[in-house]
Amino acid sequence: MTPTIIAKGIDASQALRDYIRDSVDSALNWTQDSIHFVTVRITDLNGPKGGKDKRCQIHLKLPGLPNVVVSEVSSSINSAIDRAVLRTSRVVSRVLERAKEIQPINVPVLRRVAI
Repeated sequence: MTPTIIAKGIDASQALRDYIRDSVDSALNWTQDSIHFVTVRITDLNGPKGGKDKRCQIHLKLPGLPNVVVSEVSSSINSAIDRAVLRTSRVVSRVLERAKEIQPINVPVLRRVAI
């Protein structure tokens, strides 16, 4: 699974892209077969002003289940990435566990009777 990486207002060097890929791969490797796509967006919300304004948003699609979107904001992009990846792993685990617990509902079949 190779995430699509979109950067806005941040220099997404090859080292940063590799860091994102490695982080996502190590955190979600256990569920690779269950994920259709992963998009990671990194953004500097305030530009060069500084402060807690680096955002990492991870969006992934699970087959037959709701999309998972996790967003984290921090003063450092690496911290935002780490926290977003950790939360995403926890959310995916919880979504997959709940999907296993849900049993299909038996709905009676209505039959047409000739009169």
